Amino acid sequence: MHKLNYVSMDPICFTVPRQGEQSIKAEYWELPCFYRPYHYHKECQLTYIVKSSGELFVSDTCVDFKQGDLFLIGENLPHVFRSDANAGNNSESLTHARAITIFFDKEQFIKLLDLLPEAYQILSLLSNSNYGIKLSPKQDSSIERSITNILESTGFEQVISLMNTFSLMVEDDSALYLSTRQLPVRDPLDSKKMKVIVDFIQNNYNHQISLEDVAGQISMTSSAFCRFFKKKTQKTFSDYLIETRIARACKLLTQEDYTVSETCYESGYNSTSNFHRHFKRVTGLSPNEYKKRLLFQV
Repeated sequence: MHKLNYVSMDPICFTVPRQGEQSIKAEYWELPCFYRPYHYHKECQLTYIVKSSGELFVSDTCVDFKQGDLFLIGENLPHVFRSDANAGNNSESLTHARAITIFFDKEQFIKLLDLLPEAYQILSLLSNSNYGIKLSPKQDSSIERSITNILESTGFEQVISLMNTFSLMVEDDSALYLSTRQLPVRDPLDSKKMKVIVDFIQNNYNHQISLEDVAGQISMTSSAFCRFFKKKTQKTFSDYLIETRIARACKLLTQEDYTVSETCYESGYNSTSNFHRHFKRVTGLSPNEYKKRLLFQV
């Protein structure tokens, strides 16, 4: 681990496309190499390296990473994972970088845990995330299993799995603090534009939204908006809108008085075939299978 001079590296503000009713955003990355720009976001980030090696740049520090490493990166802490130089240069390395990444609002969890004396170690862990933390878990796979559970679960079970992961992390004696300070970051105009976009989508997802409609909210042409949105979220506008609608559909299906057909139209779809296709793509289940699983859990 060594210190770096970031005079020429200006971090960009990245918007994590987290739905309004989600306190946790879990993703499985399977990429030729990790997301390249040096960036920051308001959410805390927990990343478990399933496959890859390279360097993590965080604030004023650089540290190596490899398979099995776990990183906790605090809110607004500039960082970027850089895979080894040969990653993605041939067909055999198309999935060179694999990781499970969890985004969450630190303040929400601090409020949740603040009244519990037993949680003092987890509260300390979250507070110290502002410096960035690296753990290299021992040979047992309990942390990996716990993080995988976060990815595979939904609702409050996901919250419990994240809490369990925190509990395992504070028991690990391999913790390494990465930075001695947080570099100052600006709150650029771009982040205000993204807030306008996200608010517009959240308020209108159940209606037909054209690309021109949403681009017009920040006075951009459609092509410029598409480039801007993809840069800030690593998702297309279409994919983000689909995920927003399916997240709402999942919420409605937890309510017994909503049928699958009613959920389809309430979520902004006017075609049941498109609804079923998108629901299966996002959740891995059909709407009926999802509803049955909920009933079985109850």
